[in-house]
Amino acid sequence: MLRDDGWDAVHVSEIEMQTAEDVEILNVARQTDRICITLDHDFHAHLAIAKSGRASVVLLRVQASMGEVKLR
Repeated sequence: MLRDDGWDAVHVSEIEMQTAEDVEILNVARQTDRICITLDHDFHAHLAIAKSGRASVVLLRVQASMGEVKLR
């Protein structure tokens, strides 16, 4: 969905990290200068513990009653 709207996005499964720990995913995001977009609340805690100014996290909250999601 992000790519359809023109964003440079990569899903963890595309880089074979679908079973990776959150910390590993954050490390790769940091190394590749990316931002993690997630439904997982734990990412923010890992980011705070790391005390790193890089690899930000955006937490999405999705509700079943929502219609089509627009990113613009």
